[in-house]
Amino acid sequence: MQGLDSFHHADLQKKLRRLENFDPTQTDEGLIERAIALANGNSRLLEWLDDEVLARPDAEARLTQLENSSEDWKGKIVWDELYQQIDKPLETILSLCLVYEIHVPMAALEAVCEGQSNYREQLQRAIALGLLEVSSEVEEQSRTYRVSRILPRIIPTIQLPEDLDRLYLLYRKAWEKLSEVWGNRENQDVERWREMFRLKFADKDNPERFREGFDRMLSVQFRPFHQESDRAFESELRLRKNELNRATLCERLECLLQQEKWREADEETAWIFYQMMVLEGEENFYRLCQNFPSRELNEIDALWVKLSGGRFGFSVQKAIWESVGGHPDAGYSTWEEFGKRVSWYDGQKGNWKDLADLNFSVQVSVKGELPATWTTRYPGGCGWVPGGMGGGGWFGLAGGGVFTVGG
Repeated sequence: MQGLDSFHHADLQKKLRRLENFDPTQTDEGLIERAIALANGNSRLLEWLDDEVLARPDAEARLTQLENSSEDWKGKIVWDELYQQIDKPLETILSLCLVYEIHVPMAALEAVCEGQSNYREQLQRAIALGLLEVSSEVEEQSRTYRVSRILPRIIPTIQLPEDLDRLYLLYRKAWEKLSEVWGNRENQDVERWREMFRLKFADKDNPERFREGFDRMLSVQFRPFHQESDRAFESELRLRKNELNRATLCERLECLLQQEKWREADEETAWIFYQMMVLEGEENFYRLCQNFPSRELNEIDALWVKLSGGRFGFSVQKAIWESVGGHPDAGYSTWEEFGKRVSWYDGQKGNWKDLADLNFSVQVSVKGELPATWTTRYPGGCGWVPGGMGGGGWFGLAGGGVFTVGG
């Protein structure tokens, strides 16, 4: 039986040849054409029109009535029969697959259905019945799938689990599988990144979900023109603004600095800036730095300065900037000199270093080298500069005097 999908032309002609009243020798061709148009290629509607409309002496009046009415009758006819074929095992599988809001690979559906009896067979049944939408790719390995969005409205028992423990576990499984197949630098699809972060943030059983999502985003950022994960992360995080805790922003940073985990502390500083952008309702990263709340800024700086023994921090960087003649309208040579002083610029190679090339150690790092990761986000707030230090970050912001440490 054909479920939600329509026949292609060749299959439609085969179907029509099997329906008695769609035979032009039995029924007026004009009525047949109108009935075909009403059915829009759906197998069940064709069968119903053959039995209940074209077979009747008042076929023309019935067709006119159906043409002039709302189309609710179509859904009722199609879904009444489908409903009879959805048993409990299939209902369970469809409910689990509802965790995804967009089309995903079959491997992602299988990941959330594992543990259910004959789940692969049930997934194939769902496809055959048209309950799983299938993308149009020719190659099977490229196809993606999604539960029809109409199903939960028509069959109330097809729903995500109400038990929160089961629901959060489902979100976790879905996130893990999509991270495996999509959470890499090759994925430059914003919609797919948004789906990943939506699933991650929905797992309220995990208090570290936002930070872990940030880590995933950060792991793919440093690549030319790879801004999709950044935009998706920011978009989903803004939807969860009320779940961010401003009062505890610097707690993790302090712990990391106390443990001398400099790289992690550097990334944590970037995460604090990211949260502040959302909490302040600021759409533009450059404007955030212009208006960064002094209380939080000074708290971050004080922690860095104190726990690094005066080697790292915004105020340390600002002093170095001023020592090379830095001011808001300084030329490129001044930025370059500053970059050399804090070891962000390689004078011998004549280029700005990648973040991976920084030392992240009090013993070998030069004074003022950290914090650094937060500087790599474009002032426009749309992504992170590939490779790190010189593409439009700190120099136009803190170094240029946009915000003032200690103010």
